[in-house]
Amino acid sequence: TTTTTTTSPSWRGNLLEQNDILSMALRATNDNNDNEDAISKAPIRFNRRFLRRLKPVALAFLTAAISNNAKNNLNAPHRLLTTPPAAQASGPVMPIRKTQWEDPIVTAKKKAEEKRRLASAGRVKAMLQELSRIEAEEGKAAAEAYEKAEEAKQEEAIRLKAAERPKLFKSLLEQGICPFTDSEGIRQVFMYDEDFDLARVPNTDQNLDSMLMKRNAKKFLEEKSYTRYVVKCIHDDLRLKGEDPVEYFRTHQENTMKIQQMRPRDAKKMAEAYKSVIDRQGSITAPDVIKKIREQKGLPEDPADDAKFEAEREAAAAAAAAGSSTKTSKGAAAAKAKEEAVQRRAARLQAKSAKRESYLAAKSERRAAREEARVEAQKAKDAAKAAVAAGAAAATAAAASAASEAAASVTTIADAAKAAKHAAADAEIAATSGMDFAATAGQEAVSRSTLESASSAPEKSA
Repeated sequence: TTTTTTTSPSWRGNLLEQNDILSMALRATNDNNDNEDAISKAPIRFNRRFLRRLKPVALAFLTAAISNNAKNNLNAPHRLLTTPPAAQASGPVMPIRKTQWEDPIVTAKKKAEEKRRLASAGRVKAMLQELSRIEAEEGKAAAEAYEKAEEAKQEEAIRLKAAERPKLFKSLLEQGICPFTDSEGIRQVFMYDEDFDLARVPNTDQNLDSMLMKRNAKKFLEEKSYTRYVVKCIHDDLRLKGEDPVEYFRTHQENTMKIQQMRPRDAKKMAEAYKSVIDRQGSITAPDVIKKIREQKGLPEDPADDAKFEAEREAAAAAAAAGSSTKTSKGAAAAKAKEEAVQRRAARLQAKSAKRESYLAAKSERRAAREEARVEAQKAKDAAKAAVAAGAAAATAAAASAASEAAASVTTIADAAKAAKHAAADAEIAATSGMDFAATAGQEAVSRSTLESASSAPEKSA
């Protein structure tokens, strides 16, 4: 009992002491009144001390229950009096701005394109100024030669950049940096291709890495070193077996991603396991297995000769590429000549079309002039016809008037002849009948002729 009391907490020791006192009191005789008093008072002291220790705990539980009830029933009608009233006011209701999320890589490509555009504009401006200067000082032929030299220089730079890209991938893998899954490898490849740093674009892994480097570079690099050591071991093992590490990591990105997403302590254990295997046998794969694989692929027995073998293979590949580039240049020259021929033909067709359009325009103008002349001639002809018709009408009217006058004159002559005939008859009668009668007849004839002349005058005027 004493040992238990010393190793137990204080309250447990007090409880054991009380139990000891109680048991001692029970073993005492009933005649001892002092022991009876101890027996009756010991449980009471124990209960009071226990309740005194339990009171703060009970109050703490009660306070927590009241607070929880107040939080969950703010709007309830039976809310406690200690619960503060809910706020009735609210902030200003503002419309939520709709923002469209964009992939950070797309944003980086847009910024890189803008940077290239500005650089290209400046380069073209400088080139045009130099071209104008050469043309003014040395002539047009020198300016054309300078322009061709600049174009050839740009094409050569593009070709060299494309040729150096595989070397960048190999260099990264030799350092244990995967160019397809490692954030640093992706950053360097993007920098080489687009000439823009992804660490400057927010929400990218590279931007996060740069912030972690600023916080604790030592810890960050240490955590990265484990996974990169594993990638480097895999790369070296592939090289020993004569395989292409770049192609392997290109086709096994998921496995590489799983290695890089491991927790630091797991990655450390894996790196230590790889290191122990390499220290024991020199490589991940057993040396006898590597030897068989190299024999099957026709590689040198000593891996140290791989550099020479690789150089010879690269030289052969370069020669093949040079031949293909020669063919490509010939094909490009033929394509350029064909394009120039097409342009000349298009220019001829355009000139012919312009000539035909001018001819059709002149023809339409001549046709419009002839049509206008025909209309004018028709108008003149119609006017002449109208004049002829008016003249014919006037001639007809004059002829009718002349005819009427002639008819009137004929009537007058007939009447005169008749009067003469009557006069002759009268004269003959007068000769027979006497002078008085002749005079009377003559007067009558003169009076009649005078009347007929007066009647024919209005007809002439009409």
